[in-house]
Amino acid sequence: MQIPKVFASSVDPEKISLTIKGVIIAAVPVVIAIAGLTRLNLGQADISALADGLIGAIDLMAKTAAALMIVFGLVRKILVGIGVIKVS
Repeated sequence: MQIPKVFASSVDPEKISLTIKGVIIAAVPVVIAIAGLTRLNLGQADISALADGLIGAIDLMAKTAAALMIVFGLVRKILVGIGVIKVS
């Protein structure tokens, strides 16, 4: 399968770019919010609060991972573009 150049990794053109992977992961919390999973109503305040806390923690971890992947992917793409990193 041929990956479009704009989506291809700057290090290995046969793989998807880390930046694109980060964008996809960043979209996960948005999908969760749209699906209404952030407001679980389980009937008990404690369970509901626990669920909200877990979802908030997962949301934060996903956003952090996505941001790191996006930044790392962009920096790597720039370094490959200016020749600091050599592609074999």
